[in-house]
Amino acid sequence: MVHKLILASRSARFNSMLYSDSSTSNGIRINDFQIDTVKLALEFIYDRNIFDNLHVVEAFEMIRFAEKFRMLDLKDKLETFISYRLTPSNVCHFFNSSVTSNSATLRQLFYDFLMVCSKHTINVDDLELLENELPVEFYRKTFNLTALYHD
Repeated sequence: MVHKLILASRSARFNSMLYSDSSTSNGIRINDFQIDTVKLALEFIYDRNIFDNLHVVEAFEMIRFAEKFRMLDLKDKLETFISYRLTPSNVCHFFNSSVTSNSATLRQLFYDFLMVCSKHTINVDDLELLENELPVEFYRKTFNLTALYHD
């Protein structure tokens, strides 16, 4: 009973799964995430520090989990964790992962970072990996900014 209360208090989705009128079970089955992702989420729910040994790939998967189970505090902390690890050598990989993990906040951050790199002619690795629509959007905004500076 206590475990149910803790889960429900930390996640709107868990709350509705456990306490809705249509709920007939005391358990929850989570099939669309790796067991390690679920374990990390449970550790976070119980206020354990999950960030010391967390890899960025795991963090992006955790964002997907936090999004699905409406754990906004976890999502915010994961986005901050990832943002501190951003470099010109990983921004393109991170950008694609932000699309997969459905993080609009990180996607915008990475886009802005790419714009800064472009403005200051900072070399960015793996540009060819970016989603197809991004280069068009990126260059359109770059040229619009350039036009503003030359008027």
